[in-house]
Amino acid sequence: MKDATREAWRIAGDMGRRYGKASGDNNPIHLWPLTAKLFGFKRHIVHGMWTKSHALAQLAPKTGARPFTCAVAFKLPVFLPAQVSFLHRSDAAGIRFEVRDREAVKPHLKGYVKFLD
Repeated sequence: MKDATREAWRIAGDMGRRYGKASGDNNPIHLWPLTAKLFGFKRHIVHGMWTKSHALAQLAPKTGARPFTCAVAFKLPVFLPAQVSFLHRSDAAGIRFEVRDREAVKPHLKGYVKFLD
């Protein structure tokens, strides 16, 4: 993403269990490496909705109280623990954002916030 602000995130290995406890979504692919392997993953993964909500929380200072819609596309799983890059770029219509791997190459999530006012 050209001319984007880039931030580094560190996601703890227990984030899937913590999100599951808060949300009630205790899918085995998010809890432990062993349970995720039973479903074909090399390790457990963070929940996509956690990734989306964390991105929106990071953008809250830019959105303020303005009404908006948000859409995302989930691209690749984020294996835990993880270090990822969060990129975002604002324009008059809203904010485009992406979560990518540490080197900011492989996409995990792409999304946008569209302001409604």
